[in-house]
Amino acid sequence: MESKQQRAKKITSDIRQVLVDDWDPIGIKGFGPDDEYDSYIAGIYRLLLKNPNEDEIVDHLCSIEIEEMGSTIKEKNQLRSVAKRLLEINIFLNE
Repeated sequence: MESKQQRAKKITSDIRQVLVDDWDPIGIKGFGPDDEYDSYIAGIYRLLLKNPNEDEIVDHLCSIEIEEMGSTIKEKNQLRSVAKRLLEINIFLNE
C-alpha cells in the first residue's frame, strides 16, 4: 500500500504529465523542462478535489493562459480533451 506521500507524488506526476503532454500552451514538450507548468499543479489539484465538470476545468485552464501567460485563447473545445484527462486522474490520497 502506498503512503500518502507516495500518492501525493503520483498525483503530482499524473497532473504534470497531462499538462505537458496534452495542454502545453507554450509548446515546451520535447524542448523545455517537464516542470514548466508545476506552478499550476496545486490549483488544478484543489479544483479537482471540488469534483468539477469539464467546463470548470476548461475555464480554469483558459484563465491561466490569458491571465498568467498573457496568451490569447485558442478554441475552448480544444481544452476538453485536457479536462477529460485531468478528470480521469485518481486524486485521492487514501487509495
